[in-house]
Amino acid sequence: MLLACQSENKADAITANATATADSVTTNALPLPEMKLNMEQFGQTDISNEQPLSVSEQQQLQVSEIDKPLYEEDIAAFTYYLLKEMYNGKEGKILLISRTAEMEVFAWLASYNPQGKLIDFKNVYYDEFAEGAKNKTSIIHDNRIQIRQYEMDLGSGEESVQTKTFEIGSNLKFTLIQP
Repeated sequence: MLLACQSENKADAITANATATADSVTTNALPLPEMKLNMEQFGQTDISNEQPLSVSEQQQLQVSEIDKPLYEEDIAAFTYYLLKEMYNGKEGKILLISRTAEMEVFAWLASYNPQGKLIDFKNVYYDEFAEGAKNKTSIIHDNRIQIRQYEMDLGSGEESVQTKTFEIGSNLKFTLIQP
């Protein structure tokens, strides 16, 4: 166990509380299709689009709020795509949007209210082709989004992996359910 507790009863209470919290979040999760976002699956027919988003479509989807590049001058080289509508219901919609550049690809899940206002977003895929020192992959299963981030320090060769699990509630916000 990660926590040092004075008694097993306290540990049981903490576990029960965490389980109850996760269960309460689960009951409000919006349904999402099962999907893997990794290097092998990305770009397959069920999550690809040959038609880039126009400037007006990018504005409508508020892409500039989702994608915050490090260097503004790079934006001209970016191409954005609407890859898939993941959910559409009375609460709003959830879209899978990507950005490609010369040596990298990003993808986000973005949620919008029925009027089309951006509510929340989460980076669910990243691949840097040049060095392969960073990537982010995701699995959507049982209405949960598990995001795995890999990084390697090119100087030391030290690797790190971090995995987090999220749900999207009926309020269209991403909720961390497992750090």
